[in-house]
Amino acid sequence: MAQKIAQSDLFQPVTVRKMPEIVFEDLREKILTGVYRPGQKLPSERTLMTIYEKSHPTIREALRLLESAGYIRVIPGGGAVVLEIEGGQIEAPLRELLLFRKVPARDIVEFLFASEPAIAGIAAERRTWEDLAAFSALTERQNELRRDSETAENPEERIALLDAFYRLVKDYHVKIATASHNPLTTIVWSSLFSMLDMSFDRSVEEKELQISMRRIAEAHDAILGRIRAQDGKGAAEAVSACFDTLIEEGGYLHLILPEAEYGPDPMKNAKASAAIYEQIRSLILQGKLEPGERLPAERQLVEAFGRSRASVREALKMLEMKNYVTITRGSGTVVNDISTSEIERALDNMLQYRLISKKDIQEVRGISEAIAAEWAAARRTPEDLEAIRETITRSNRYIHDRSKLIDCGIDFTNAMTKAAHNEAVHVISRATSTFLHDRYRDRAEEDALEEHLMIIRQHTKIMHEIEKGSVSGAREATLKHLEGVEDIILE
Repeated sequence: MAQKIAQSDLFQPVTVRKMPEIVFEDLREKILTGVYRPGQKLPSERTLMTIYEKSHPTIREALRLLESAGYIRVIPGGGAVVLEIEGGQIEAPLRELLLFRKVPARDIVEFLFASEPAIAGIAAERRTWEDLAAFSALTERQNELRRDSETAENPEERIALLDAFYRLVKDYHVKIATASHNPLTTIVWSSLFSMLDMSFDRSVEEKELQISMRRIAEAHDAILGRIRAQDGKGAAEAVSACFDTLIEEGGYLHLILPEAEYGPDPMKNAKASAAIYEQIRSLILQGKLEPGERLPAERQLVEAFGRSRASVREALKMLEMKNYVTITRGSGTVVNDISTSEIERALDNMLQYRLISKKDIQEVRGISEAIAAEWAAARRTPEDLEAIRETITRSNRYIHDRSKLIDCGIDFTNAMTKAAHNEAVHVISRATSTFLHDRYRDRAEEDALEEHLMIIRQHTKIMHEIEKGSVSGAREATLKHLEGVEDIILE
């Protein structure tokens, strides 16, 4: 006789969705399906209240959620306008996260130098005649600037020509990312380059600079030759040689600091709540308000900003929606440790708009995680190894619990990329890996045990290569793992 199931096991927890979330989801669906198109205004708040038969606070909160997710922009006095889903959705949170984590320029430069050979190899395989024409125009312009700088008699003119030459160097390397024809690669690598200003060392004699410019131009010609020949390996080697030239010849890169982004007086914004939001956000990004720190009480903020309680409260809600703070009733407002959640949300938006594919995301993940594995093998500490081992131990414990096993997979990637001791590669790997792991979580669970065992075996192999300090072994094990799970992830 079958054992009777206890009554307590018959019932499942009930999840009640809040009304603003229901309105948000419906409006979001209408935007994604083209009912409301980019540039078009949504119906007024009053009209939406009638359509959904909901209160004004509910509609306003739904619009805030849409704005936070990047679907609309609410213009004070002008209504809500549907936005194009563009690369800026990723560029802004990526930039903010790197600034918040105080990622040094050397980490960004190191990651760019390490990743671009792989991207150049992809570009060589996929380049079009239009790409080749764009590369040729850039190299031709560089050579023109170099020749003009040699003949210019005015010192100021020569400096201007040198500056223009080095700006084109950056444009050339951004073009390599564009020629990969992976829109996410283009967005991410262009964003990283945009944070760096390439210039020349003015203490170097002009004669030496002319030699430097000639060598860089020759290196770019070599890259173009390999890309034109669709020689992926040769293109990767040519890019590596080019970066060696840039380092040897005295070109330097430095991080542009963000102060100018906020302006001297954020309180001049048209809307008080937006001005308060920007000022607190600026303090968080500059590290003057640190994670775990509690903001002053509402009453104190009202006095400090000289604005109404409603404006302060609205600003705090905007900060919470952007994940800068957590508001707890009775405990106040606490600054968060900013995560990759905003980047992941942007990836989701772009995926739904079909501006990128899961394959694009997986390719970016593969580039970044292979580099992270190499650096982890070379740089790991005993504490790093312990953190990686702990994720494997937990994975074996939860072999039959899909959701917890996926959490362990995310933790493994985070521990491995942290062991690389480069914040740029950690941020990019974490965002792409977490996003794809969460999509894998949604798959059906039938016959998944063998998949789980395979993934644990592959993670264990990567861990052993990192323990041995084998740079090539860690890279190969990581690439083999990503190749093995690609069909599962892209399904």
